[in-house]
Amino acid sequence: MVAENMEDLGMNPDEALQDAIQTLAIQGVDLSGQLLSFLLLPCFIILMRYLILGIVRCIPGVSSTNDHPVNQSLDALRSILSLKDDRKVGGLDETLDEELAELLDKLYDLCRIEGSNNVSIATRNGGVELLVSLCGAIQGRLERSLVSALMVLSSIVHDLQSTESFRQGGGPKIVMNILKGSCKTVAILHGGFSVISAAATGNEVLKEAFMELKVDELILQILREKVKNCPQSLYDAICVLLMPDDNRVVASQVYGYARRFAKIGIADALVEALNDDLNSSSLVSACIALKAVTVNAMVAENMEDLGMNPDEALQDAIQTLAIQGVDLSGQLLSFLLLPCFIILMRYLILGIVRCIPGVSSTNDHPVNQSLDALRSILSLKDDRKVGGLDETLDEELAELLDKLYDLCRIEGSNNVSIATRNGGVELLVSLCGAIQGRLERSLVSALMVLSSIVHDLQSTESFRQGGGPKIVMNILKGSCKTVAILHGGFSVISAAATGNEVLKEAFMELKVDELILQILREKVKNCPQSLYDAICVLLMPDDNRVVASQVYGYARRFAKIGIADALVEALNDDLNSSSLVSACIALKAVTVNDEICRSVAGSGGIDIILKYMDDGNKGGSDRAVIKACCSLLAKIMSIITTLSLRSPENAALAVEAGAGNLAILAMQKFPAAHQMQRQSCFMIRNLVARSPENRTILLNAGIEKLIRRAKGSHGSCKDAATAALRDLGLDDYDK
Repeated sequence: MVAENMEDLGMNPDEALQDAIQTLAIQGVDLSGQLLSFLLLPCFIILMRYLILGIVRCIPGVSSTNDHPVNQSLDALRSILSLKDDRKVGGLDETLDEELAELLDKLYDLCRIEGSNNVSIATRNGGVELLVSLCGAIQGRLERSLVSALMVLSSIVHDLQSTESFRQGGGPKIVMNILKGSCKTVAILHGGFSVISAAATGNEVLKEAFMELKVDELILQILREKVKNCPQSLYDAICVLLMPDDNRVVASQVYGYARRFAKIGIADALVEALNDDLNSSSLVSACIALKAVTVNAMVAENMEDLGMNPDEALQDAIQTLAIQGVDLSGQLLSFLLLPCFIILMRYLILGIVRCIPGVSSTNDHPVNQSLDALRSILSLKDDRKVGGLDETLDEELAELLDKLYDLCRIEGSNNVSIATRNGGVELLVSLCGAIQGRLERSLVSALMVLSSIVHDLQSTESFRQGGGPKIVMNILKGSCKTVAILHGGFSVISAAATGNEVLKEAFMELKVDELILQILREKVKNCPQSLYDAICVLLMPDDNRVVASQVYGYARRFAKIGIADALVEALNDDLNSSSLVSACIALKAVTVNDEICRSVAGSGGIDIILKYMDDGNKGGSDRAVIKACCSLLAKIMSIITTLSLRSPENAALAVEAGAGNLAILAMQKFPAAHQMQRQSCFMIRNLVARSPENRTILLNAGIEKLIRRAKGSHGSCKDAATAALRDLGLDDYDK
């Protein structure tokens, strides 16, 4: 019964269930218990027979689905279209107009009954497809019926299902053809634009469909012809088409549509329409439409020309208008401010309004000026071939690139976005390829600029498609002893591979791991921090688009060729604080299994880490270094913990290799490092849980006292410490 109410009468699930319960209650059937009363069972059986026969309905007088007035109206319309009255669709004439219009008006009235489910019933029973076909059949002939059909269609196109039926049935094209053929008939214009408003509300696909059919040009034509009493629905349609209201879409195209509206003259036409004697409702709609066109066009301009994101672009547009005295907080523009607003719109259409003082066109922006100057060098505008670039250009080019780098580092600006949107990535990649091996200073500057503008999916894709990975790798291989170029090159790798699995793979295919090993082994003086950062980025599973990242395999490959050992050796060098932190984090990224842990321990890595941590306790290392070392040590302990879980064999090997002594030493030397104290407790627990021999060894080494101290000192260690004491076999573990 619930299903029947939902499907035939268009109720939602709650309404359908309530109606079914009420209907049964009328028959004396109580559904409050789990079992039906046997005294009422005969009555219930009879009721079920009525149900099967389709007799039970919640509407008095409706004995079957076909008896519902909405379905009766739809069937009558189908009769006309399916030639049941022996009149061909192509032969519909005015003798039918009255009959058809009355039928449609009745259906329209049914769909407007507040609180009813008539609209849902109509859409569920093919009403949208039927009305679209009918409009196509009678356009150009039966004017009154066509107006009524459009109004019904506008009332039943109301949700995703109905708008999709409208689109698949060719609705956009049919409605546009009707409007183009009757652009001076106000009633048809009103109906047609009402349909557009209903269909495009919350539906980016249908907005795009109408724009592809050049609805903007049709609107401009109607506004310019100054059709008397131009319908309010036209202004409403403008607002809907320019409203970013489809939550399924990440980046709406409506701002671009607004700019297109303004470019062809709709803003001016709307201003002229305001001069006509509009009624109050049309005046309100016209003002809102004007606001939608102009403000969204300004937003589009800020996004496309100045590289702002939508929120920034909208805020800038509002502020720009506020400077002109235009308050957008209300729905109506003050007529006192209208002349000022019209002047502003003219500036907008001419492309003069910008948010940066002194910038009168896109080419005047300092970022674009810098990019154009670089293009001049690459496009031979200065009569010097790219292949012939020499040191006389190095100074000029480096200064230009440094200026661009400074612009891209201005916090809060949109200069990076402007650079990427205007071909900056492709240009810098080409420039790096052109000057590598010759202009060292310029190459360093170019790499730093490139690392600053490769920042999102669009820019990283431009970098990849432009051959960026191969060019950068060639530069690094050719200059692997020049620290400044290494720093710039690995900065680009870090920027490009962040959050991008495809570029991580591209660099790995170009054997970036072998290059890193070569540089680490050659111990280039002051090996740049960006090299360690690049290791971390390449081994970070940070691309949310990928289900299964390959970085674990890359880490094993790094370790297999010797990078883990090389990083341990690097830690022995006199690294500065920031490089030391990065090296520790890089080693942590490479250490992903027990084999690598043993390799790190065997090469003295743990001793070095403990030394740095001990120095930190004595004031010799800063907190960042201590934190990085603690994190690395905790990672190694975590791997041992995992391998020892329910595996006495692995636990025995771990203790034999010194894991127990590591935990004791770490807990003794760094009692304040709560995360490491906690991880030590976890590791101890797994080492002794199924190994009585390990319990004896560790208890004799004094582990109990250290665990109890951690338990009392750190709340985060309480559970781990209690479990470790219990598995050590201590009766008072919970004290």
